[in-house]
Amino acid sequence: MQSKEHPQVKMIRERVNLFISEFNNTFDIATKETLKKAMEISIKQIKETAHRIIANNNVTVCNGDSHIYNFMLPNTKAVSPLIVDFQFWGEGIGTGDLAHLTRVRFSDELKREVQISLVEHYHKVLRAGGVTGYSWDNCLRDYQMSVASMVLIPMWQYTGFKIEYEKWKDDLQGLVYNFKYMKCEEILWNTVL
Repeated sequence: MQSKEHPQVKMIRERVNLFISEFNNTFDIATKETLKKAMEISIKQIKETAHRIIANNNVTVCNGDSHIYNFMLPNTKAVSPLIVDFQFWGEGIGTGDLAHLTRVRFSDELKREVQISLVEHYHKVLRAGGVTGYSWDNCLRDYQMSVASMVLIPMWQYTGFKIEYEKWKDDLQGLVYNFKYMKCEEILWNTVL
C-alpha cells in the first residue's frame, strides 16, 4: 500500500511543476533542474525541521523573511540593529534567516565573500552563547538546505502572490547561483548528520 503524501509536500510539488510548466519556454534546462532539486531539498528540510522542533533540537525563533530591507541599521555602534516585519516568524532553523540575507541584491562576488564567513560567525556566536551539540558540519549543511529552499521564493511569489516575471527573474538567477556556489545538490545524496 502506497503512503499518502503530506498535503504541504503535495502542494509544493504541484506549485513547482506549475511554475516550471508556465515558464517552460523561458527557463533553461539548468534552471528547471535546479528548481526540481531545490524542491526535493526543501521537502527534506521541512520534514527534518518538523522532527527537530518536536525534539527541541537546534531550533530557534526565526524571522522567516530576514532580507536586508527588514533590518533597521543604526548610525553608531552604541545601538543594536533591529529586525522588523515578523509576518512569517516561527520556530525553525536559524540558517534560514541567514540564507534570506544573502538571497538577492548582492553581486555574485559579494555573495562569495560573505556567505561562508557569515555562517562561520553565526556558528561561533552560537558556541560562545553556550550552544553545544551543533557541529560546524551540521550548521553548514543547514545553511545549504536553507539556500536551496530560497530558490523556490520566486515560485511562491508567482503562484501565491501573482508577482510578474520581470519582478523576480533576476532574483531567480541569483538564487540559482547561490544553489550552485554552495553545492546544495550534495544534500540530495547526504543523510542527516
